[in-house]
Amino acid sequence: MDMPTPYALVPGVPSQAEGADTELVPNTPYPFPYTGAPVETLPVIQHVNFAADPAREGRIKRELVPIPASEVMRYHRAVKIRNKTKTHIIPPNTHEMRDDDRSHTLYRRAGWQSRVHPEGALYFWHPEMRAFTDANLIKKGTLEAIMRAIADLQAKIKTENIIMPPHWELVLEVAHLRKARQVGYYFVNHGNRCLFWLHDYDVAPMLGNVKGVKFYSHIKYAMEAQFWMHVEFYPNNRKVPRNIFEELKEIVMHASAETITSDTSLAPFDNEELTKICELIDHIEGKHLFLTSVTRNSYSSRVHAGSIDKPYEHSMCIIARFMRMFARTRFFNFCGQIGARLDADQTVYYRDKRRRSILLRIMSPFLFGAPDVHMKALKTIWVDQLVNHIPWKKFVDKLNDEWMGYTLYSTVILNSNVAFLALMNVSPQADQNAPANTPYPQTPAQIASYVSTVASMGSVIVGLLLLRQNRTKGRESAEDAVYFMTTVTNTMFGTETLAIIYSLPFGLLLWGMVFFVVAFCFLALQQTSLTTRGTVGAAGVLVLIFVLWSVTAAWERPRWLTAHYGWDLVSEWIKTIAKLLGIDAKARSSRGRSRSRRRSRSQARKAGRSAAGAVAAPSAGASGSASTSGSDQGDTTTEVDTESENGQSDEDDD
Repeated sequence: MDMPTPYALVPGVPSQAEGADTELVPNTPYPFPYTGAPVETLPVIQHVNFAADPAREGRIKRELVPIPASEVMRYHRAVKIRNKTKTHIIPPNTHEMRDDDRSHTLYRRAGWQSRVHPEGALYFWHPEMRAFTDANLIKKGTLEAIMRAIADLQAKIKTENIIMPPHWELVLEVAHLRKARQVGYYFVNHGNRCLFWLHDYDVAPMLGNVKGVKFYSHIKYAMEAQFWMHVEFYPNNRKVPRNIFEELKEIVMHASAETITSDTSLAPFDNEELTKICELIDHIEGKHLFLTSVTRNSYSSRVHAGSIDKPYEHSMCIIARFMRMFARTRFFNFCGQIGARLDADQTVYYRDKRRRSILLRIMSPFLFGAPDVHMKALKTIWVDQLVNHIPWKKFVDKLNDEWMGYTLYSTVILNSNVAFLALMNVSPQADQNAPANTPYPQTPAQIASYVSTVASMGSVIVGLLLLRQNRTKGRESAEDAVYFMTTVTNTMFGTETLAIIYSLPFGLLLWGMVFFVVAFCFLALQQTSLTTRGTVGAAGVLVLIFVLWSVTAAWERPRWLTAHYGWDLVSEWIKTIAKLLGIDAKARSSRGRSRSRRRSRSQARKAGRSAAGAVAAPSAGASGSASTSGSDQGDTTTEVDTESENGQSDEDDD
């Protein structure tokens, strides 16, 4: 395959760069030097010499700074349009809506062309210099700054004899940078799908929250995501390459299979979204039939011609966006690295062994272990300071469904309490002969019902507030979810606060139910006959047995029901009180736990010796091999025991 026509105009350019996506490069002349090609001079606009020294022109020179594609502030320019009505008179015989005023003529004479992105954004393209910019070139000062920046880059390339790759582009940005008098830039190498610069560049802005990045083979995926963002920003005049299309198709098919066969898929889309992406891919390829005419007895259709190898900017923008999202996912999951993340809930870092706060240890039993459940769920979606959008969406939807159910149940208990308090046996009439404003005595059933009513109202109010706040979080982007989780994590108790708040509707609902049962028991067991007490008591004991049976047999055992958790809670209380009193109670609080651990280790060693004594060698001839196997087995057992102790220690630390 020969090089496109523009590259043949440049002397010394090879015929083909291996692995280059040549169709992604717009069909334009090649301006910058390659293997000794001379540097072209910049176009000169009348009365403005952009190659001249800016100090002599009385202007301040802007500094060139390297930036990534993500710092092109297309969506954050905050440009406002005046809401004023202006009269426009179209002259006779006008057939083209073209801006021919002086400001538009200025950038056209400099060689720039305006292009409209499929989303509607305006950007400018210089075919000869292979340059793009979102800056407002209608303003003369901005145009001068951009042209002077290009002149500085050309001078640096010529002075330092920099050899440019055969497939490159240049992007410049002047808005919303760190300093007002700076021009950001980056070059694009289509052959390697990466960005490059003529100055040293710190890649930290491209890494985001990802820690532990060591090798270029890992940074490559972050760079590729920036490359596809560039193609997505500037898709005009680019053909849709067949090889890029086939690559995206294979990626989507694999992601679809992964979401079907795994609940912890790393795909950035769910199964329904991937199905829609497959439909878009089929449209781009040209596999869909379109009805052209329909009659009573027949119809005619035609196949969409497709967009492959055609300069369709909409299809190019679609493909680039999907490729960017998949490349970004590979970078986040340490693709191609030792210890790469293979499941959405898998951490790639060393385990954080920070102990749970005293707040969570106290609140979890009072909320019936619900904070532990939510804490476990939060750990599966907030992994390594990253959020996968699919598990996050499922988590939010599940929370909304649960809170709606809890709100309904709390309303039922609230109505039951109102009806319960209306009973004559519960609320006896006050003495009419008593003085005014004399409080009449409340029965225990009334007091318990009051508490149940308050807890039910609290469950309803908290549930409605959380539903209102959480209703739209499932539709938020992954960046918004990361911002929310980062804000919560940086608080005093971190995500533990979120776990407790999410548990309030459930905990208050159960407390409302408990106190309603207590109120009913007071009504049924006080001042009633022996037959009533016996019948209600027997039924209550039977129901209590069934409830405890279901909790112990069918449910996962809450941590606050375990013995070591109770001792840890008491230990935390002792430490807290000791700190307040200025007493060092560290040794006292840990004495009981150390004694229990030594006892358990001693029992484990005794069990191991008894099991080893029960094993006999099969024959004398095989004694050597048997002893060797026993040695290996003993080593393996020791390692497993060590890991078990470490695992127990980690659970204690939790």
